[in-house]
Amino acid sequence: WESIIPMSLEGIRARSPRDYGIVNSMQQLGWLIGYAASYLINSPVMATEAAAVLSLILAIAGLRRVKA
Repeated sequence: WESIIPMSLEGIRARSPRDYGIVNSMQQLGWLIGYAASYLINSPVMATEAAAVLSLILAIAGLRRVKA
């Protein structure tokens, strides 16, 4: 976490504690989606693909919200 979160924050301009919290929360949500997919789908390959698709959908939805 110590290296992933600061690298994620480099992609955004603001550096407030709120922004740090948002990045941290989104990364935790990504981990949770991965674990849930792994649990529900008993195939590692399918679980990885499902988590990637769900994360991509969330990222696109987040970008659309930012642009609006």
